[in-house]
Parts: sequence; C-alpha cells; structure tokens
Amino acid sequence: MNNKDKFTQKSLERILDFYSNRGFNLNYFPKLKLVDEDFKELPYTIALVKNEIETFDKFSDLSAKLFGVSIWKEAYHLNVSEDSINELNTAIKKNVNLNSLITLDNYGGGDIFIFPLYYKISETHQEATLAHEVWHLIEKEKGVLSDSLLIREGTAEYAEKLFMNERFVRELEEIEEFREILYQGAGKIVQDKVSHLQNPYEAMLDPKLRSKIEEEFIERLKPVLVKKVKKTFEDKNYLGKFAAMSIKIFPGLSDLKSNLRKESILDFYKKLGANKLAEEIKDQDLSHLIDYYRLIGF
Repeated sequence: MNNKDKFTQKSLERILDFYSNRGFNLNYFPKLKLVDEDFKELPYTIALVKNEIETFDKFSDLSAKLFGVSIWKEAYHLNVSEDSINELNTAIKKNVNLNSLITLDNYGGGDIFIFPLYYKISETHQEATLAHEVWHLIEKEKGVLSDSLLIREGTAEYAEKLFMNERFVRELEEIEEFREILYQGAGKIVQDKVSHLQNPYEAMLDPKLRSKIEEEFIERLKPVLVKKVKKTFEDKNYLGKFAAMSIKIFPGLSDLKSNLRKESILDFYKKLGANKLAEEIKDQDLSHLIDYYRLIGF
C-alpha cells in the first residue's frame, strides 16, 4: 500500500470514528475500491457508492414528472404534454438500462469506488469526499437513501460540511451550475433545517423531514431550473463527455451529427418510441431544440 492509499485508509477510519462518536455506526467496515480509469458514464466523478446507481431509474422518473414539461417549454420553446414526457422517459429506459450501463461490477467488489480524479484533489478534499460517501452508506443502512432522491446529495454534502467544521453560505438561487445545486444548493437547505437541532445527523435520517426538505428544494428549483441547466452546458469539456455518453446510450443519435434537421430529429424520437412527443412537436418551431443538439456537440 503506497502513502496515498495509506492516507485514504486512515481518513476512512477517522470518518467512521467521527460518525460513531455521534451515534451512527456502520455494521461493517466499508471496502474501498481504487479504480484506475475515469468513470466515463458520469463526468467529473471523484467517488461514489454503488447504492447511488441502483436508484437511477427512480431518479429519472421523478425528474421527468417534476421538470419535463417546463424544460421543454422554457429551454426549447415547445409545448408538450405530461403524457408525452412520460412516454419519452419510458422509451429512454426501454432503450437503455442505466443500471447496466454504469458497470461498477466490472471494477470488482467494493462499497466506495474511488476514481483517478480523487488523486488530483487536495488531501483535505479527499477526506471530505470520503465523509460524503460514508454518509450515503449510513443512509443506505438506515433505509432512506432511495427516498427523497433530489436532496440526498445535499444531506451527504451537509454531513461532509459538519465533518470539516464548515458551513454553506450561498443560497440555491446564487449557484450557477445545475449539478452544483444538487449538492450545495440542497445542502444549504438541509443546513437551514437541521443545524439548530440537538442532533442534526439524526434529523437528516428522518423520512418525514427529508420529504419536507425535498418539497422546498423542488419549489425553489423550478423557477431557475432552465437557466441553471443552460449554465452547466457552457462547460465545453463537460459537453464533450456528455455528447459521447449520449451516443453510447442512444447509438441512433450519431446519425444526427451529419444530418441535424427537423425531419431527422422527429425520426429519432419515433425510432426511440416517443411517438406522442414527435406528433406534438412536428408542427412547431424546432430551432431551439436544434440549437440544443448543436450545443452538446451534434
């Protein structure tokens, strides 16, 4: 074991002791799996626990239900129905199994998977990352990780902040990028709701309180969602990875690279199985949707 791996192992022990001293013990010692290649399916992944992947379908359903119609209206200037969004989401899941695409099993057994980016950040950041992932394991053991999906990164991020003796400052609305909102924006709301309580860790594991926090998160996110998503897609490096991932999930998208026009887009959705969506948008102006495909690299 080299010095970097020894530091990581010692960090894990300190984190487990930290949570244990506050009344939260895991019934096992987590196994770290050090992976020597980037996690291609999720750009910028530093570390994660497998249990996060197991609920991606549920996360997809919830996101489509809450935000699908408004995203198509605000981002693409297209009027679509909730039924067509549900059909699109079902078609996507039918054409690609996200849980099989994200092949953590290929890396061998482990509870926390650590990727190369982990070794490019400071040791302080490394330890904070582990505190975040261990909290997810605690949430899994307590049976709440698969609930309140939109704020689970926020709860883990706040547990991390408590470990580091830090606090969130920025409100959700002040954060530019969507993926940061899921962590820091949700984390700030969690902090506001539990920091004054006698045991904030215990409070974060209360299903009723988690549900209330998620409700507030959703209400505050809706008005700014499209702007934040657009900001995320200004990152050219991220776009390249996202486009590559999209083509891997939907091989038919590669045809759009050389034939990006209204008819080919409609044909793609029909082949995907989103016939209702294709029918609803066929007589509308698709210029903003075409601009989106160009934005992500098509």
